[in-house]
Amino acid sequence: MYKAHGQSGFTLIEILVSMALASLLLYMVAGSTFSSRRNLDDTIENIERIIRFSSDEASLTNKFLRVGFDIEDIDQKLSLEMAQSNDFVIDMDSTKNYDDLTEEEQKEANKQGRFMPLPDFDANEFRPTGGVRIVAIGSTLTQKLHTTGKPYVYFYPTGEKDSVIIILATEDEMVALSTEPYTQVINREYVGLEDVNFSSDDYIEKLTTRAEELYNEWLSN
Repeated sequence: MYKAHGQSGFTLIEILVSMALASLLLYMVAGSTFSSRRNLDDTIENIERIIRFSSDEASLTNKFLRVGFDIEDIDQKLSLEMAQSNDFVIDMDSTKNYDDLTEEEQKEANKQGRFMPLPDFDANEFRPTGGVRIVAIGSTLTQKLHTTGKPYVYFYPTGEKDSVIIILATEDEMVALSTEPYTQVINREYVGLEDVNFSSDDYIEKLTTRAEELYNEWLSN
């Protein structure tokens, strides 16, 4: 197709090229967002699986279980442990894992009915992937929002579990998972992060602030 003398406008080829470029750009943006959401949902589903399993296992075995969220670890692997005896007091300030104890400390821990890793649990299967990070864990047991360390969620032989909020994030959005003590219900709340720049120096600070807002909102409900 040719332009007539003095006629302005675009040729069919130019229009098709422009549409192709626009479609490619849209695909790249949408594809990145879709991939980020998929990774986030995969991580959420893994956490939900381990919460439901732990709740059922505690009731079936009549033992206390706990899931640990190592927020400061690079891989943020989850741990799953069972109490060797129900005759113990939950140590909310404990920061030592069983595997970190010396041989003598492990023997003493066993006598005291401390927690030991559950056999055949593969921590790699449940760690966040694809740019997903665990930002914070809030619990009615500790009455605080944990953004560092390794907070635990406890599951009781009665079928009860801690009421907690687990906050995760990608570059694009944040999600808050919240559990109910006596049911298998796990709620999800997605929050956009349009005003939080991943490359900015205060990214972590803004992410923590947003997590605190979600935590306070959860406490008030």
